[in-house]
Amino acid sequence: MPFHDYWTPKPYDYDRATHGLVEKLQAYMDLADAQEDEAAAEGIRGTALQIHERWHHFSTDAGMLKPEDDARCRRILLLR
Repeated sequence: MPFHDYWTPKPYDYDRATHGLVEKLQAYMDLADAQEDEAAAEGIRGTALQIHERWHHFSTDAGMLKPEDDARCRRILLLR
């Protein structure tokens, strides 16, 4: 099942959506860093950011967001 499909069913399954999120975001950021073309790298970083934003949105709406999970993701994405 694709990663994002964990967010769409009701009720929202925070543990399933969060499982592996840090690793997936890190893989996207590593891939972006390996790109020679900066436009391609920015596109990959944008995809990682969209994944985080969608996870954050659904987690917040469900009232399940854990600050420590969000902080780990933000560190990877270099968000402050």
